[in-house]
Amino acid sequence: MPKVSVILSSYNHAPYVAEAIESVLNQTFRDFELLIFDDGSTDGSADIIRSFRDERIKAFLYEENRGPAEAAKEAFYAAQGEYVAIHHSDDVWELDKLEKQVVFLDEHKEYAACFAWASFIDENSCVHELEDGNFYKEVFRQGNRSCIEWLRYFFDHPNCFCHPSLLIRREMYVKHQMIPPESMRQLPDFFMWVSLLAGKEELYIMPETLIRFRLRQNQKDENVSAESMENTLRRQYEYVHIARIYANLSKGMFCQVFPDYEKYIVGNDIRLALGKRFLESDIPVFRFYGLHLLENILNVSADCNSCSQKSYTCQDFWTDAGAVDCFGMRKNMHVAHMALFYDIGQGYQGQLSVQRECYIYENHTFLISFALQVPDGTVALGFAPEKGHMVEVWINSFLVNGKEMTCTNNGLHEEGGKDFFYHGNPMYEVRGIFSGDLDIRISGEMSYPDGMIFATEVYRQKEDIQRQLEEKNRQLEEKNRQLEETTCQLEMMENEVQVMRQSTSWRCTKPLRQIGQMVRRWKK
Repeated sequence: MPKVSVILSSYNHAPYVAEAIESVLNQTFRDFELLIFDDGSTDGSADIIRSFRDERIKAFLYEENRGPAEAAKEAFYAAQGEYVAIHHSDDVWELDKLEKQVVFLDEHKEYAACFAWASFIDENSCVHELEDGNFYKEVFRQGNRSCIEWLRYFFDHPNCFCHPSLLIRREMYVKHQMIPPESMRQLPDFFMWVSLLAGKEELYIMPETLIRFRLRQNQKDENVSAESMENTLRRQYEYVHIARIYANLSKGMFCQVFPDYEKYIVGNDIRLALGKRFLESDIPVFRFYGLHLLENILNVSADCNSCSQKSYTCQDFWTDAGAVDCFGMRKNMHVAHMALFYDIGQGYQGQLSVQRECYIYENHTFLISFALQVPDGTVALGFAPEKGHMVEVWINSFLVNGKEMTCTNNGLHEEGGKDFFYHGNPMYEVRGIFSGDLDIRISGEMSYPDGMIFATEVYRQKEDIQRQLEEKNRQLEEKNRQLEETTCQLEMMENEVQVMRQSTSWRCTKPLRQIGQMVRRWKK
């Protein structure tokens, strides 16, 4: 029985498949079987595979294309080795790839699998230097995290493990039901990694470049992970499978991954806590799944008269369902950011206000209500219909505790038309003496001059930029951590060199002094 089963998937990679096979056969580690699965290639790939004569090769050449998931399932069942390595027919391994990873897993039983860093090559197998901002430039060059940290990371981030760099213990596929559903096309790798991590398995990324990952600049649309409309739509749906994995976490593991949501757990039931976490996700399918979990709480409680989740009511669910955008509809909705200020005699101040979003109907009408408590001596109420934008507004009704109030504005009133605000701080004011609880309801009409955009679009762009900045900061923090580790190692080396320099042997001290000088120059 071989130590390693190498599974090489092939489909229409005739220009590259020979180089991929040779990079396996020429490995410094020799105890392996090479299982090549060609999924109905039509470009002559099968003939190239047949041309190789090596007793370690077992070729499975299908006449029809059946899809990567079905071929992968057969490959996993055909593998006999203690370890399984994954290879793709357009990538290339470094010659010591298997040797280094086998030694690591043999010596570290606590890890279920290990990955490695990747360099990049083009169609001609030449080194491909990626420009700044390219998705692939940093995605595979990750540091290591615990399984808990990876589960927390993957809830908000996409896959960053390089699949063709994988070496894994074969038993893991069955132990954690890692084989993805055949319907999955975009996220099967991600499904496997999250399944492993949810099973409390530790994964390791070797900080060495052991694979050359091919990026074909002229055939981006052929890459399964390429950005296209079809891939993006499929990817969103397939996140359902990832959500189900998180939904099956034990209470103890959930508390480790999401400690801030432990307060929502009732007994051993994590559905309310996980539902709340899902609602805050940037992934629309996660938000939908969160509402599904929360609704399920209500249904179960009604069926069995359970009191375990009585703290979450139908009113709570209605509020959540009305606040969460599961289907990306908000970007097409006209929503204004309105605010109500109150003046206690010192002018309007930001902290003395209530802010809300208001839906603008297709006929440009709106209706908004505010419930607030004001201190005795409040002398005025100020209504800002859309802070930061020039707008045309007409107030039909301004009710305070059911009483119609007269309001003035700081804009230019056109005869027979609306109040047009030339500046970006439109304000309506109602003066009087107010105190206690106020129920305020305002109705009117609002539109934007030509060329103006709704505030929701501005906020969406702001949020996108904020997410990009946070990701850049995370990458910078990771680089700083790696630099600190390297600096620490260099300091240890310098200390050891300093001790050895005190040796009486001149043959030893001269080269060591030179090394010490090099280390100090590098640190500067």
